[in-house]
Amino acid sequence: MARGQRRSIDTQIEMLDAQIEKAQKKLEDLLEQKENLENQKREEEIGKLYDMMMASERSFDEVEQFLLGPSSESSIA
Repeated sequence: MARGQRRSIDTQIEMLDAQIEKAQKKLEDLLEQKENLENQKREEEIGKLYDMMMASERSFDEVEQFLLGPSSESSIA
């Protein structure tokens, strides 16, 4: 029985290098998509937080102080 010509080791290495390069490009694309979605989520959350701040009629400083809690600055009594 005749077998097909076996690929040389060099050819196999070249094919694997091409597959690795393609996979790395795909990974970079996926990481970029993930970063874009994370940024989009962050912007949406910032918008919601701002809307809540405005609805509660609180200033940025008041919200910041609430979130950070008591600090080394003297509190207003």
